[in-house]
Amino acid sequence: MSRPHWLLGVVCCATLLLGAAMCSADFSQAFKQIDPAVVTITAGEKSGSGFIVSADGHVVTNRHVVEEDGDVQIVVKLQNDEEVEAAIAHSSIERDLCVLKIERANLPVVQFASSDKLESGQEIAAIGAPLGLEHSVTRGVISALAREIEGKTYIQLDAALNEGNSGGPVINEDAQVIGMAVMVAEEAENVGFAIPSVAVMQFLQANGLNFNVALGEAPAPPSAPVEPEIEAAEGEAEEPAPEPTPGEVAPRPEAAGAGTGQPQMGASWLGLVILISFVVALLTALVVSLILARRTPTPAAQVAAGGPTGPATPAAPPPPAPEEPEDDLSDIDIDLH
Repeated sequence: MSRPHWLLGVVCCATLLLGAAMCSADFSQAFKQIDPAVVTITAGEKSGSGFIVSADGHVVTNRHVVEEDGDVQIVVKLQNDEEVEAAIAHSSIERDLCVLKIERANLPVVQFASSDKLESGQEIAAIGAPLGLEHSVTRGVISALAREIEGKTYIQLDAALNEGNSGGPVINEDAQVIGMAVMVAEEAENVGFAIPSVAVMQFLQANGLNFNVALGEAPAPPSAPVEPEIEAAEGEAEEPAPEPTPGEVAPRPEAAGAGTGQPQMGASWLGLVILISFVVALLTALVVSLILARRTPTPAAQVAAGGPTGPATPAAPPPPAPEEPEDDLSDIDIDLH
């Protein structure tokens, strides 16, 4: 193999390694982005995690985190270590969800993404306070998308979950909430479960609460009736569909107070685009190099063809041998008998 081809092979191998590294989800930036909206919750002897869904102080967690016999003080600890007393605003025994209200404004909030678009094997991260270790992040993959437990559907994770993770967010590489950590399997390792983000968003919709969701990924309200299609009578114009009233659909990011309002390209997609462009450029260079290599004759071919200066000129035929002169017998006496 010639030296240019050897170098090109090394570059291709380096590109593949670079692509593998870029395609692997990086949660360091995602954690920094969402962590300000993650809180630690204590209620009597119990503790857990939660996350802020509205800037005016609505916090979502598991109901079992704050459920306690008798009146207990519920305290929400923000990222800046400020502790704020909270009250239960809404709760669901059926789905083990609870909304707390704290008297604060201009709080950082999370952004939801639809759990219906997840895939098995997709990388995720869970944030919470396992064993009281606040703002801890564990990483894993989605083991299964729809595990049914007592009639309810959960996402199965292999990220490490412990006591204190309950109510904390499960996020994708774009720092979007795709689920809520809720429980772990007993006598097992790294078998945890999360409530799908669609179920959490539907719970918030049912209670008329605003939240931030990725553009185009708000779920349909669970209680919205499905109206039958009615064919318009011949000759009559069809009436336009009525506009949805506020609260029937989740506010999109472009709504006031609901986030930045602009869809963002995830870091993984940006890295994939860069990788594809780089690979296409390398493949183009490889093809051009091979074409040029085929068109350029090798030294052996040049020798076979007559040398590097071109085909050899045919050798001149040897000059004819000089005719031997005939013997001059005029001076010789010939005696005839």
